[in-house]
Amino acid sequence: MSRGQIGLYGTPTQVSSLSNNILYGLNFINNFTFAKTLHTENANHNNIGTADHNYYFNPYRSSHISIGFNLQTLAQWQAASGLDPNSKTNWFTLNAGDPPLSRIFYNDIPTPIVIDLSNDLYLDLDQNSVTGSLVLAPFTSRVLIKTGEAALVPSILHFDSAADPPQPVTLTNITGSPLQINGITASTHFAQTNNCPATLTADATCTINVSFTPATSGPLSGVLTVTHNAGDPYTADLYGGFLKAYLPFLSRH
Repeated sequence: MSRGQIGLYGTPTQVSSLSNNILYGLNFINNFTFAKTLHTENANHNNIGTADHNYYFNPYRSSHISIGFNLQTLAQWQAASGLDPNSKTNWFTLNAGDPPLSRIFYNDIPTPIVIDLSNDLYLDLDQNSVTGSLVLAPFTSRVLIKTGEAALVPSILHFDSAADPPQPVTLTNITGSPLQINGITASTHFAQTNNCPATLTADATCTINVSFTPATSGPLSGVLTVTHNAGDPYTADLYGGFLKAYLPFLSRH
């Protein structure tokens, strides 16, 4: 299948400007069937007036720009065309069948919205860290890349009974700046102790030990909450007394 995020088809095709676009391909089936970023059939660089400040991303294949069915990397396209001098391509790669790391956040209403990024560390397409909360203006969107790093690990704890020993949760400052810790609390039926300072330097860690302290019988749940100065609180889900058969269903996502 020969299609691209932007496709130039037919004769003649002439584009005055091709700039400030995010061209992101998310699939790869084989060397011919995959999502190209830019695809032309009869056009080439002579048919494009200007092109720059684009993002050409397909982490499943490096040569994802198809010019007259000739597959090229961004570097090859830049050298051959003289276009896109400041454009960028993906800095990470994925294997066929790997789940995508990208996530699109969008606002389709006429007022700004704030999106809680939970405990996760994302990178934007320029590799800048994005954590905490994401503010989107009306009718805008952003593509972010999930790094796999998180502020609280693990984000789910399970205790069989009150006799279980405390379980550690690692708090990592993923913000890139000093993190002011305003409070660490565990909800009813759970308790916590920690060695976290009032301010955690960038990339530093501390440990929170959580215990199950039920005041009643039966399955119980709660939340470990870390409030801080970098956006919405970090949280971890706490469960006590649940049958192990239910554990696969105790998930944050």
